[in-house]
Amino acid sequence: METINLVRLIDTNLFALIILAILLFTYRRKYEKALIQQRLFYLLILLNMLLILLDSFGWVFDASISGQASPAYRQANLAANMLLYMMSPMPPIVWFLYAHFQIFHNYRHLKKLIVGLALPLLVNTFLSIASLWTGFFYSVDAANYYHRSPGFFIHMIIIYGILGATCLMVLLNRKQLERRTYWAMLLYALPPVIGSILQVLFYGLSLNWTSTMISVLIVYLNIQDRGLNTDFLTGTYNRRHFQQIITNRIRGIGSDRSFAVILCDLDRFKKINDQFGHKAGDEALQNTVQILQRILRKDDLIARFGGDEFYLLLELSDDAALQSAIRRIYREFDRYNQNSILPYRLELSMGGAIYDPKSDLTADQYLRQVDLLMYQEKARRQQQLPNEL
Repeated sequence: METINLVRLIDTNLFALIILAILLFTYRRKYEKALIQQRLFYLLILLNMLLILLDSFGWVFDASISGQASPAYRQANLAANMLLYMMSPMPPIVWFLYAHFQIFHNYRHLKKLIVGLALPLLVNTFLSIASLWTGFFYSVDAANYYHRSPGFFIHMIIIYGILGATCLMVLLNRKQLERRTYWAMLLYALPPVIGSILQVLFYGLSLNWTSTMISVLIVYLNIQDRGLNTDFLTGTYNRRHFQQIITNRIRGIGSDRSFAVILCDLDRFKKINDQFGHKAGDEALQNTVQILQRILRKDDLIARFGGDEFYLLLELSDDAALQSAIRRIYREFDRYNQNSILPYRLELSMGGAIYDPKSDLTADQYLRQVDLLMYQEKARRQQQLPNEL
């Protein structure tokens, strides 16, 4: 019977691990230039894999599977369960951060949330370690059998409280999400809830983290892999999504600082394409993004608006800081061109503006204002730029 249970456990968890490993490999190759939400999703996959392994070790060392009651097996059983309990709130926390950024696209808010979410994590960590002596969450008896304790439900409240808060946030902000994205995010909690209920009702089942794998797969297929938000060539946000971000930022401007947008236009891009081919043109766009990513801070965003235009969303609130950022970008591109061995130069024309909350401009009106400033600068630079690449 023990052998049958072990085989069943290994089959289920191994299947989930293989699916997640394939997902991880595919995702890593596709999204090398990771955005914040991509890094969070990547972390979600890794945590899910780690918790499946810890869950497996907990069962493998338990006497119900191993038939062993030696001190070494009991200590391994305790260690695996302690780590499992300690880390269990981390996927829900990462999921909350992912959902929040998917809705609001505000890195500064994300950093504040991490501080707030650290409290339930610290409480859970303390109680998980203390359970080695107090048995508050769990215990392992002298015969090396694992038992849930009454305090186990506190652990579940922490986990599902975070998941519930995430669902509530998604519900309250559904108008800011596309329909398919909204449903994928809302349904994320359903498989682990069903898995946990079955696991609580039928002791011996191990479904918590294999069911979470289903949730991760739902998000991957409906959000991450659909290319809804990103430009395939450069890995930056795309035009449609960036416009939605600006619209959301303007709606919430009263409770947040202002921001700035810069429009960057790659000079003589058509000549690069015509003279050196479309592959060289693609490399020029990718190199442009890499340079911009080196300059910008973590809370700044880049979006490609098709062709050779890139929009930058910067967390700046005064014009002096904006002009300083533009000068910094020009200097970085000059430095790149001095060291580059490519047969062409990468140069930008830029225009930018701080959003004024008193102006009541819509996202389209504000971006048109930025467009005008860029084209004025481009006309000025064209008189100075040489014709050759």
